[in-house]
Amino acid sequence: MASNFISIPRIVYFFPFFILGYHFREKNILGRVRRSRYAKGFTAAAVLVIAAFILYLALDTAHLDVTPKIFYGRYNYDFLEQTPLTGIAIRIAAYLVGALLTLAFLFVMPKGETPLSRLGRDTMSVYLFHGLVYNYLKDATELLDDVTTAGNFVLLFMGVLATVYLFSRKPFVEFTNRISSLDPAPALRRDTSA
Repeated sequence: MASNFISIPRIVYFFPFFILGYHFREKNILGRVRRSRYAKGFTAAAVLVIAAFILYLALDTAHLDVTPKIFYGRYNYDFLEQTPLTGIAIRIAAYLVGALLTLAFLFVMPKGETPLSRLGRDTMSVYLFHGLVYNYLKDATELLDDVTTAGNFVLLFMGVLATVYLFSRKPFVEFTNRISSLDPAPALRRDTSA
């Protein structure tokens, strides 16, 4: 699509990950693998995959010439100056690498609660609301136009921390949780108990 109307291109782009996330539940797949006799081998392989990817990013400079906009899911092949065949190949590669790294990170994550668990649990409100701050700063101010000095970078970093802190507070988290758990069409379902 040429436009980003109601983020339809992003929904289509990330749809395979939504489907995988829906069907890939720890109790079904990851839990079984973690309880299997091969669990240590899978964890070791996951560490190797993550280390190999980090090493690739550190040593290979060719990937720096590729625009990160290919991962946004918002832009069409024409905008990215790709042929349909090249765009499809890059998208498939991104899906495969993304799925492999996600699986690897799931294997190395601790099984129980950690001090960082609350941060991970409350990120949806930060994700949803940070765009308001970013768009305001981008469109109504010049603060983001020139972040080239150390002072500007520190100021930007402090602003990011303040934004994350603000939107991870209880009122924003509760509001986001209430909205995300709304049942959009209860009248469409029939009462099967009658």
